[in-house]
Amino acid sequence: MLADGINFDSEIEFLAKIFQSDSKNYHAWSYRIWLVERFSLWEGELEYAESLIDNEVTNNSAWSYRYFILNR
Repeated sequence: MLADGINFDSEIEFLAKIFQSDSKNYHAWSYRIWLVERFSLWEGELEYAESLIDNEVTNNSAWSYRYFILNR
């Protein structure tokens, strides 16, 4: 099974580090969307997106991710 051996917490932490240095990294956002959707990791995602928006209100990537979460 695809999920065998994947440490989801470490993947989410890895993406958070990427967003700290480049909050608009397209490839990281694409991967996060795939990861969350494929493995149903929805818990806490809305709060995470909103925290990124609070830090940088002009972050269109975070706004798009928030929209994605609310429409799933």
